[in-house]
Amino acid sequence: MKQKVENLADGIKLEKVYFPGEYFLRCSPETEVERNENESPQHKVNLNPFYMSKYLITQEQYQVIMDEDPSGFKAEENHPVRKYHLKLN
Repeated sequence: MKQKVENLADGIKLEKVYFPGEYFLRCSPETEVERNENESPQHKVNLNPFYMSKYLITQEQYQVIMDEDPSGFKAEENHPVRKYHLKLN
């Protein structure tokens, strides 16, 4: 598996995994049992190659990349970004 590590700033790193590009068929064939009308027309889609974070983006990484942290639950910097949190009443 192809991977790389990007240095975002001051030792804050982002581990990424490579996904090769490929074609796939989107939607279902007209002959599929229990098919919905919104599942057509079936067509070929080209997915370009890309890298994606290996782990959830942390509050610290998000802050460096986006210059803000939208987390509703502030925690340690290495915790994932979470915009919403449960309110137990």
